[in-house]
Amino acid sequence: WAIAAFLAWVTISAAWSFSPSDAGSQIGTWWQSAVMFLIVATTLTTVRDIRAVTFAFVIGACLSVLIGLLGFGGPTNNAVRIAAVGNRLTGGGGDPNYQASAFLAAMFVAGGLVSVVQSRRAKLMMGFALAFITVGFIATESRGGLLALGVAAVAAFVLLPDQRRQVLGALGIGALGLGVWVVIRHNALARITDFSGGTSGRSDQWTI
Repeated sequence: WAIAAFLAWVTISAAWSFSPSDAGSQIGTWWQSAVMFLIVATTLTTVRDIRAVTFAFVIGACLSVLIGLLGFGGPTNNAVRIAAVGNRLTGGGGDPNYQASAFLAAMFVAGGLVSVVQSRRAKLMMGFALAFITVGFIATESRGGLLALGVAAVAAFVLLPDQRRQVLGALGIGALGLGVWVVIRHNALARITDFSGGTSGRSDQWTI
């Protein structure tokens, strides 16, 4: 019911939007997310179903990183978009910031699977997947993504007291991925830590 109320409120908000068509496209994204949530919540009824979906999610994230590292899935020929994206990894998502949010979710799923899978080989594969996705996450050079990572890490450490060791291990693997990418691309760290290069209009939104 909370989700339904939220969707109703978001939909009604189009009434006072300056551009109802633009608002409608964003509202459609929220409705799509709600439908996907309903599907996932009602169709995954066994542990096997959940494992299949989570493994597929991690594999998809790895493929998206690979697509980005191979040079596919970059910006279109639009000059403004090319200037905004630059050499940041876009992966299969097409936008580095949105892609970072997907990679972040996949990182925590992979980190959780490390402690769930039984065989040593599976644990090594999940550990490698976590490190690989983390490299992709860092390669997006998304400052918002890094902020979300910090908040999520603190939340995981507080809410999962019995798994703090695994959380710290996953963060260690993530730190390793960060180190690898910073060594490969020296200017990546400069962009991540520099907030004076413009915020694509978000500073105005924050001020409001």
